[in-house]
Amino acid sequence: MPVTPDHAAELEVCSVRYDFQIGTERFLNLVPYLTGGIELAQFQNPIAPALLREDLPIERRNHIWKANGLFLKFRLPHENETATVACIDESYLEELISRLAIGEGVS
Repeated sequence: MPVTPDHAAELEVCSVRYDFQIGTERFLNLVPYLTGGIELAQFQNPIAPALLREDLPIERRNHIWKANGLFLKFRLPHENETATVACIDESYLEELISRLAIGEGVS
């Protein structure tokens, strides 16, 4: 793994973080390849990266996210761990769980 532009080192990586925005269908196609932990927030529309800041107090962040269309949060700390899910639309959540369970929409 590159540590600096001119130096590589053999390291055991414990945590890597990516922030990206993709549609639901693309995400569902990636599910089989996701290993390790994941935290995601699903919004009705794309959201400005400045509004995704983790350094905001949780109460303020939740208020901002909800005002900007947040409707699903998912957290899986690591493989073989219990996930937590919060969704404001029960029927959407049931459909999503069903699709994942039978592999519909997942390549």
